[in-house]
Amino acid sequence: MRIDNKGVSLIEIMMAFCILIVAILSISGLVSYGHRGTEKDFRSVQAMQILEEKMNQLLAASFSKVSDEVMAGTTKLSISKVLFPGTGHEIALGKTTAFKTEFNVTAELEKISVSFGIRPIEIDNNYEFAKVETYKFGALTSALAKFDGSNNKKNRYRVIKAIMRVQWTEPIVNADKQIEAVSFIVDLEG
Repeated sequence: MRIDNKGVSLIEIMMAFCILIVAILSISGLVSYGHRGTEKDFRSVQAMQILEEKMNQLLAASFSKVSDEVMAGTTKLSISKVLFPGTGHEIALGKTTAFKTEFNVTAELEKISVSFGIRPIEIDNNYEFAKVETYKFGALTSALAKFDGSNNKKNRYRVIKAIMRVQWTEPIVNADKQIEAVSFIVDLEG
């Protein structure tokens, strides 16, 4: 008489358990990797929000305030300290901590010499409003040059270029990251 053994041996149970452990460890590694990626994206979003806030604060100030109080006779300036302390437009530059990450905020301001003038359209028998190829422009004369920016007259610098930067260090990989935004402050009052 033959006995049919229909059970599972201890070796089979241990092998199944080892396979289960390897699968769980692999899945937990993927979850951890995904979590690190999400945290990295979150830091980038935080940096963009800080950048936008600081740039908006700077652009809320008038051209004359930025030109007189910040630039103070210089044509190019890098700033890492507070701008306009004690005012409605106070901009705290320097180190900002958000969600366990330290962000360094700096601004670079540069006065831009601006040139512009007017060239009149010469209208003759061939001129047609709807056809650009029929446009002819006259010469730029000194009477039509409104401001050429080539000398130190009153309104030489009417535009300030503002570059705002936010820098931080990514943990684990220890890589420096930076984002920046460029805008212009224009004297529309003068």
